[in-house]
Amino acid sequence: MKALLVGTVLLASVVDVAAQGKPDTRVALYVFTATDPSGFVDADTTARAKTVTGIVKQLTKSKYVRVVETQDRAVLVLEVTRTAQVDEADSLGALSNTLNALAGGLQALRPRVDEKQTIAYRYATLTKDAYTTELSGHAFPFGVGLAKAIDAWAKTNQAQLASTIQPVP
Repeated sequence: MKALLVGTVLLASVVDVAAQGKPDTRVALYVFTATDPSGFVDADTTARAKTVTGIVKQLTKSKYVRVVETQDRAVLVLEVTRTAQVDEADSLGALSNTLNALAGGLQALRPRVDEKQTIAYRYATLTKDAYTTELSGHAFPFGVGLAKAIDAWAKTNQAQLASTIQPVP
């Protein structure tokens, strides 16, 4: 299985330069998605590749992780594994109903429990040595939901990760 590393090289370079003289003490993360060995591409492969690019871009702002170009330089490895469509209560519709109610009176505030929408999710496997966990996030914009999940995980596990961080000059 080949690894598809979309945009990581360029964006990882930006992350490494971002420290500007101060050692970068964030934990190193390698982000990728697998592709079919035949080279064929489908909608899922394309969505996962865009998600990798979005995660890398979003994590340039992270206080806890920095993206690296190769897996051998990483402490954490994140593989974007799949996409899925999930039916959820229409949270945007609920917000819209509230805004309409403010503009048009209390009548519009009735709950509309029959409103549903399909939300695209992206899933990824985060690995640190023998530890593995699955993370998920909203797909749009690409990668932002997963990037937030990774950042939250790294923040929560800061103490456990402290011994693995190698400052980059």
